[in-house]
Amino acid sequence: MAEEPSESAAKVAGEALPHSWVRIAVGLAACVVAAVLCAVVVRQYLRMRPENLCDYTAALAGIFEQALLENRVLEEDIERGGPELRSHNGAHWNAFEFDVAVPASIDVGGLLEVAARHMLYYNVSTSKAPSADAGNEWVLALGPYEFARVRVRQEIRRADLTAETAAIARKCLSVLEDVGIPEAGITRVGPELKGDDRASWSFTRLEAQLPASCTVFGLESALRATLETHDGRVVSRVRIGGTAVVSVSRQGVDCVEIVLGQARGLPDTNAPPAIQLAILPRLKDPLAPAESTGGSDNAPSDSEAGAAPDPAPETRSPAQEGPSADAAAPAGISKVAIIIDDNGYGGEATERILALDTALTLSVLPNTPYATETADRARELGFELMLHMPMEKADVAGQVAVGMSRDQMRRLVDDALSQVPGAAGVNNHMGSVFTANETAVTTFMDAIKDMSLYFVDSRTTAQTGALEAARKAGIACASRDVFLDNVKEPAYIRDQLDKLVAVAKEQGRAIGIAHCKSVTAEVLAEGLPRLEDQGVRLVHVSEVIE
Repeated sequence: MAEEPSESAAKVAGEALPHSWVRIAVGLAACVVAAVLCAVVVRQYLRMRPENLCDYTAALAGIFEQALLENRVLEEDIERGGPELRSHNGAHWNAFEFDVAVPASIDVGGLLEVAARHMLYYNVSTSKAPSADAGNEWVLALGPYEFARVRVRQEIRRADLTAETAAIARKCLSVLEDVGIPEAGITRVGPELKGDDRASWSFTRLEAQLPASCTVFGLESALRATLETHDGRVVSRVRIGGTAVVSVSRQGVDCVEIVLGQARGLPDTNAPPAIQLAILPRLKDPLAPAESTGGSDNAPSDSEAGAAPDPAPETRSPAQEGPSADAAAPAGISKVAIIIDDNGYGGEATERILALDTALTLSVLPNTPYATETADRARELGFELMLHMPMEKADVAGQVAVGMSRDQMRRLVDDALSQVPGAAGVNNHMGSVFTANETAVTTFMDAIKDMSLYFVDSRTTAQTGALEAARKAGIACASRDVFLDNVKEPAYIRDQLDKLVAVAKEQGRAIGIAHCKSVTAEVLAEGLPRLEDQGVRLVHVSEVIE
């Protein structure tokens, strides 16, 4: 009797169970359908919602303007119009108009190319405006959205530097008095008003005798400390007869010339020229003929991945290196030549490099905004010039590449040399692919062998055959011994400079390569004056090639 209710309840429960699962399945299906419908609605909403690029395109316009400013375009020469709100295909963005005025000394094409490369980091494409009369008019676009139109015009402007240069002359007088020269002992000629198509300025000549307590180098250091941060650039030279001349320039024009007669720190006028150079290795005679056969935070580095390591002196083979130990400089003084690569981008680094010892050799990269201007300034100061020729895999404008004919390479070299007037030699920019290809380097050397240029192999790859190809072509040549700044740290650069000195003392001469960087200029400013004390002399590359 007690079991009957239980059996009845089980029977009822068993009969009700199928209906319960059906309800659950229907409920779940309804939820799935609702979720799908919601997803479709949300997706449709997102597709129909306008894409707001206003803030981003405004930021990109600001980045482009900053790129122009960093390449020596003055802020007052940039006019930016806009923003103008534009819409297309559901997207909204801001559009701007730039009107940029640059002086005639700046290469417009090079300026825009540098700015365009900078904008590639932000996925911005740069192209010439499609209109036939656009001239120097360019378009910036983010994907399909054109957000800036840039018109560049060149102007011949004459800057008035009269007041600034007169002030520099007064500061120079003050420095002369600070080093112990009385005012009565200073002869002042001028100021004389000078000018050219670029500027007008005041020129002053100061003549004095250095006291026994001061040397030319001490005066030069005092002038640099006072002037070079903001006012001008200081360069020392020696004229025939031993008279030291310290020149100060402002924006590329000489405004003060300080002539120092015989005194302590100057060579004997009766001493032979070789002895005078030994006493004053850093000073150049501006009246003497050029020593070379051809006259005398921004850029890509030559130190490609896989570049040839700096070999120890005892492991160097003739096929790798140019100079040899039996060609050491006379009187136990070894020779060091340092090439500064990647010049042509302008800016603070260039100014600091141009203020260094003019026994350096500057290699200028063509198709850069200030290639010709930098070459002209460097040559006038007394630096030796080289063409820093782009070679595959540089991936830059004007590079020579594997598979090119001799005529193609010759045209590219001719064009590059036209931008670096007075170049005495050539070295490769990048080129790990090109210099490892025997056919390519042989063709290149054939293209330049009648151009009276020497060649230096930068050795950006251990597989390079460029040096051997130059020798077979009968071209005076050498190869790099030490990269000084492939790590941009002062301590590392100092160590590499010491290594370069050691190599030079081991084999009589050595070639180092550095780059146009502010940190490099800082270390060289400290280290170059000490080279003579270490038993080596800084010379132009033309003095160490074979």
